[in-house]
Amino acid sequence: MSSQKSIKLERCDETTGEDRISELHPDLKHLILKDLTVKEIARTSVLSTQWRHIFRNHPYLIFDHTAYYYSRNNQYMNNRTVDEFLKTIKRILSTHTGLLDQFVLYVVHKQKSTNTLSLVDQVMSIVPTTITKLRVNIQFNERYAVTITQFPELTYLEIYCCSLKYHPTTTFLKLTRLHLYALSVPHNLFQPLSRIAPNLERLSFWCCDWPDGDTVTIDAPRLKEFVMNNCRLRHCSFSETTSLSSVTLHLKHQLNNNSDGFCHVLPKLTSLEILNMTSTIGVLAPCLKPIEFSECKPWALKKLNLRGLRLTQASTFMPELILLLKRAKNLEELWIEDYSTESDELHHDNFDKFIFKDVTLDRLGRLSLVLLGESHHGLQLLRSIRPCLPVLMNLNIGYSTTTLDSTEQERVVVDCVSEFCSASPNVKLTYFRI
Repeated sequence: MSSQKSIKLERCDETTGEDRISELHPDLKHLILKDLTVKEIARTSVLSTQWRHIFRNHPYLIFDHTAYYYSRNNQYMNNRTVDEFLKTIKRILSTHTGLLDQFVLYVVHKQKSTNTLSLVDQVMSIVPTTITKLRVNIQFNERYAVTITQFPELTYLEIYCCSLKYHPTTTFLKLTRLHLYALSVPHNLFQPLSRIAPNLERLSFWCCDWPDGDTVTIDAPRLKEFVMNNCRLRHCSFSETTSLSSVTLHLKHQLNNNSDGFCHVLPKLTSLEILNMTSTIGVLAPCLKPIEFSECKPWALKKLNLRGLRLTQASTFMPELILLLKRAKNLEELWIEDYSTESDELHHDNFDKFIFKDVTLDRLGRLSLVLLGESHHGLQLLRSIRPCLPVLMNLNIGYSTTTLDSTEQERVVVDCVSEFCSASPNVKLTYFRI
């Protein structure tokens, strides 16, 4: 009976020609299309008559690198094909009838013609002023100036390799995320942030430059996450950042070794990531030395990620690392990446620094040691830090592919880890490849 009923139902669907896809709620249709490329979204117009114009009011127009290179089947993009790509975007924007929520534009070309530059201006000028998420990556043989004054509703802004223009009286009251990549930061961006973007929660600078001698004070009352990666800046300090909990740093040592702007920020952080310990320690050193005999309460730090280490250069940063671990008594997770190679010269007195005197990490439950080089200096660190970890539950050992190529290297690693685990029988061991 059930099989006969199902057959009857199928026949009924066939005879009525019911279009179940078109019955979906418009918001659900847009959600389905959100992760597709622009080309794939345009193709959905053939599904049914009701889907024919779905592209015209789709709230997400993503013309990223995938759309850019696919537009000419990965052929070399000359001025003519770049202009055709921009004309297509202009036509789509001109016929768009819905509420546009997100717009992404990617144009990378060595040369730019006057016509190409004009087309980029035209595209940006017809982007709806109600846009909430904007990502722009426009790279010519000279920087393109992106004007954002006309987008007061932005909640998310990401700018690559461009210069940023806006009127100093402009405010972005809804902006919560600002990410700037490879650009010269304008002077008036920090005059002040608390007025320009009072609700900013995440702020990122990647490969950015400030004018020589510039000093930056970040006053974002609701800022939670701050990233400064591979940036040149003389001095950075924080004001009214009471909500700041996560910081990622990779700063140029030669320009920041006298900076003490992080002193009052470090104790309240719950997450700290240092992308290049050798250079960035110059920034942290002034903040760490005064705490050696400090009587203040332990820091709030729960996750510490140390990347870009060369343990053969331990004498450069190990004293500061020990001071940092002394204060981070609430630490629950520690990541260490060793970039040392067999060719690096190892001084035996460096390993004396690995004696973590007066360091006890009573709450550390996860330790991840990543060996990206071909040496085993990280294993010496593992042996030295073992007595400091009474409650460790998870030990993760990561290898680069080249490290696993050597059977002898793998044997040394396994022996060291086995020694560690025999002393800590409750530890769960995990190996993973990088």
